[in-house]
Amino acid sequence: MVVLVGVVSLMSVVTLRKDFASRGANLATLSLARQSVVSVHEWTCILGPQFCAGFENGILLGHLMYKSGLVPRPMAILGLFVGVPLAFLSGILILLGVGARQSGLLVLFTIPEVVWETFIAIYCTSKDLRPSPSSRISTLPRKLASA
Repeated sequence: MVVLVGVVSLMSVVTLRKDFASRGANLATLSLARQSVVSVHEWTCILGPQFCAGFENGILLGHLMYKSGLVPRPMAILGLFVGVPLAFLSGILILLGVGARQSGLLVLFTIPEVVWETFIAIYCTSKDLRPSPSSRISTLPRKLASA
């Protein structure tokens, strides 16, 4: 959703240029509006992938997969305990101005998160999820009752 806000902000720049520039609007006002909307886009590009994806895909999904045992534990650990901290660290470094968004070090920090997300996509598509240990326990009494 955060990235979508950035896309909408860029679309509004195009609308401003087409609609208001053709009507002879004040160019200084249009330039100020364009700069503010573009800065919204830049901030969504920083906050969206680094923090939101790290939080949602890393912490929430990683925690659920780790606790439920639906995927192999080493991959859940990679997402939860390696990918998330490094993604957050790279986002904080960008916010502090230590590195640019496309710097080599910050790209390296996001590789574990990319591996985690790719693994989840491929694993869930090709192998399906493992049966949850809790679902196996909850079906045990039904098997005993029917025997």
